[in-house]
Amino acid sequence: MISEGRAERRKPPRVTVVTPTYNRADLIGLTIQSVLSQTFRDFEYLIIDDGSSDTTEAVVLGFGDPRLVYLRHENRGEAATTNRGWAMARGEYFAVLSSDDLVTPNWLERIVALMDEKPELLVAYPDYDVIDGAGCRQQDILLPDYDRDLMIGCFRTIPGVGTLIRRATLPDMHRLRNPDYRHAPDLDSWLHLSLRGPFARLPERLASWRSHAGSITVAERNRARADELLRIASRFFDTSGLPADVIRLRRFAMAEAQALAAWILQDSNPLRAALHLRQSYSISPAQLSFVPAYWRREEQPDNRFLLRLLVRSLRHRTLRRLRSVAMRLPARVRRPLRRGAEQLGLVAPIPASMTPPAAPPPPPVESNAPLPAPLSVDVTPPAEASALPPAPLGDEAQQRLDALLPQLRDDLSAFRHIVAPLSPTPTVLNHLRAGVHRLATPSLGLLMSRAIDHLPSRIDHLLLLPWISGVGGSETVTARLIEALRRLRDEAGICIIAPDGSQPATGARHHNGIAFLGLSDIDASMDDGARQEILDRILIQRRPGTVHCINSRIGWLAFRDRARQYAADSALFANIYSDIRLGDGAPAALYYYDFLPHCIEHLAGVLGDNFTILRKAAAAFGAGASAGERMHVVRTPVIGLGGGDPARDLRLFQPSAERRSLWLSRIAAEKRLDIVARLAERLPARRFEMFGDSGMASVDLSELRAQPNVTIPGAFRSLGDIAMDGFDSYVFTTSGEGMPVALLEVAACGLPVIAPDIGGIGEFVTDDTGWLVPTAGTVAQYADALAQIEAAPEEARRRVQAAQALLLRDYSRDALDRSLASIPGYLGRSDDRH
Repeated sequence: MISEGRAERRKPPRVTVVTPTYNRADLIGLTIQSVLSQTFRDFEYLIIDDGSSDTTEAVVLGFGDPRLVYLRHENRGEAATTNRGWAMARGEYFAVLSSDDLVTPNWLERIVALMDEKPELLVAYPDYDVIDGAGCRQQDILLPDYDRDLMIGCFRTIPGVGTLIRRATLPDMHRLRNPDYRHAPDLDSWLHLSLRGPFARLPERLASWRSHAGSITVAERNRARADELLRIASRFFDTSGLPADVIRLRRFAMAEAQALAAWILQDSNPLRAALHLRQSYSISPAQLSFVPAYWRREEQPDNRFLLRLLVRSLRHRTLRRLRSVAMRLPARVRRPLRRGAEQLGLVAPIPASMTPPAAPPPPPVESNAPLPAPLSVDVTPPAEASALPPAPLGDEAQQRLDALLPQLRDDLSAFRHIVAPLSPTPTVLNHLRAGVHRLATPSLGLLMSRAIDHLPSRIDHLLLLPWISGVGGSETVTARLIEALRRLRDEAGICIIAPDGSQPATGARHHNGIAFLGLSDIDASMDDGARQEILDRILIQRRPGTVHCINSRIGWLAFRDRARQYAADSALFANIYSDIRLGDGAPAALYYYDFLPHCIEHLAGVLGDNFTILRKAAAAFGAGASAGERMHVVRTPVIGLGGGDPARDLRLFQPSAERRSLWLSRIAAEKRLDIVARLAERLPARRFEMFGDSGMASVDLSELRAQPNVTIPGAFRSLGDIAMDGFDSYVFTTSGEGMPVALLEVAACGLPVIAPDIGGIGEFVTDDTGWLVPTAGTVAQYADALAQIEAAPEEARRRVQAAQALLLRDYSRDALDRSLASIPGYLGRSDDRH
């Protein structure tokens, strides 16, 4: 067990506050202080540094508050940085606070009370004031009471500084802001959130917005910002499924977007601003009747006004281009052109006071004249300049130092090996500073010793797994990965640890010849805190060359909390497969973005069996270029597993005289069994046989059993137990998926595949290799695909052959070995890790 203090510290907070920052070292300290001074204490505060080059890190770490977490990544932009905070947040409520804004001490207390009082609210926002760069109050902002039509129709952001979002009601939102938008991602976010639930105003001034030259809102009034606003408006109204009462606001919102573009450009490009305003009135001559006076458009410019702006603009642009061309001309050509322009009145003459005096011509030098003596300059340094750069080493001394460096490096490495298991790590020191007793249970030290005694003396490659048996896609992928490691690495250096409570006690010390440690074999009653402590000590003391977490919850927790420390000695890798979630928003499997945002900067690589899930991860966290380079597709092999010719594992398509379809997968709630039931009802002459294991999950099969043409044989050991000759097609249904191994195996068995475009399925099933049903596919589309297979067996054979050619290229044992060998550091030798 863990101590009460530590258990309380791990309890999720009520509120998560996120501050994305970039080069705000001069102001962020005031923002942090205003948050940490809250009378409401149950919150976590994430400061996410978007690659600052100033002293931001030193300012943040100087506070030392346990509620404050500092993270840094390469520059990705404000939207992507906010999304990382959204993915990491554990609180029921979520707030974004810019690194130059402030909140009052009772901000959270008052706004959380409102949200608790009205559980139907999605968003609550307070009034605020405007301050200048020095913090002096300039203006009070009293926001209007919330009205969805007002915000959408006027195309304005009503919520301002200090807004709180009920994050717990948005489990399906992978990101809060669209990283495609740089200037106004918050406007786009509020527009979409307005479709999900009600907002409410708290009529109290609880925050301050700082207006200064460095603010994007103040400084960046350019064409890119104006164009982005128009793009946001257009894309919002192109969203599918918009309610009719929102669609009716389109012309008003598009007109307001044009007016906002005019306001942005009125100083830098008045002609374009006037044209935007003209366009605004042409889209909608009238405004909504309830628009506040300070949001009303300016008067429409007439033709004469536009003509004057056009002349001024052309003159300005023409002169600027002429100056640019003239500066590239020789001086003897440029001078007469300048005089002519002055006479025509195109440019003002240069004042005499600004004309530089002509340089006197150099004296003639006779070829036999003596050269002048060099000028003598006193370079004696002043007394106060005592610190001079060191003199360079001589050649001999430099050679001796170069010869010593390898020995010094070896000595330091050996010293580190000796001292590291005994010395306090940063993790231990952090626990001591927080006053937490690590060994709350007296027997935990003994359990650690017993666990370490089970391990081999050398660990080059450590796999963290939740279990080592069972039926499922991720288990199959893991089993084939382990076999590849046995081929590609020294088996004696590979070790498997199952730290999770889901691993039953087996007493095994080996798994297929690989060293194995199940923490349940040490003590099955251990809680998660004790298991994480033991894994932490193993990683610190043994320092494996590679650590690979594959769906282990305890492994993910360790990575989330201490990846920075582990990465100093080990190359850390993690697998992500799918993003399946249940109806209530809870993860059906360990969902990658519950943990990955906390540690992605310290991982050597992220492995997935399809491109789609990796792209979604990169989009969710706004992963920069370096993070993208660490994401690797490692496809699961289904042929050539025995080491022979993989083509021998392929079965040709054999049309069946019977109308008989195979359904094969894990029987679970997300597998859209209702589609199979309705398909069977629609096609009574076709038989459907459903193979699969539901495990311990309770799944309602009554609708399927009511169909006389549906048979449910249940679990199977391998595809060899199923007579493929009796089937003419394979139907796969699901609402969430990565890359299903069963689909690949059935394609190898020669059946035409009908599957939805979900997860990575579309990377294998296309109109050339099978029948791909759209994501929101209907029963009619499945039925139409089956009719095509019946009517055109030659086309079905062609698509099966194309699918099998893809298997030969990407889904064989040799392809897996090549993929693993191409990942930097994954198969590195143990002596290369330091």
